[in-house]
Amino acid sequence: MSELVTYCVLPFARRDDGVIVPDHHGVVECASAKAAVQLAEAMAHADGYVAALAFARTGSPAAGEYGPTALLKRAGRVHWCPKRQAWID
Repeated sequence: MSELVTYCVLPFARRDDGVIVPDHHGVVECASAKAAVQLAEAMAHADGYVAALAFARTGSPAAGEYGPTALLKRAGRVHWCPKRQAWID
């Protein structure tokens, strides 16, 4: 079975307690890398969101198996803090 490249966006929101979490709707799949980058930039500035990550992953959607992801764009000011084990801005 051949592998497929999937382009995705994961938006982030701030909960009422201030913690930044991935949006509860999950990952949004896009048709191309350019579309994923544009959507991430738009979502990072949309009401209710603080950031978004655009990424590509290669794998088999039918099997649900994917390899490592490649970050295409980090939109907004969020980054992962290993010490706190949390997304922070």
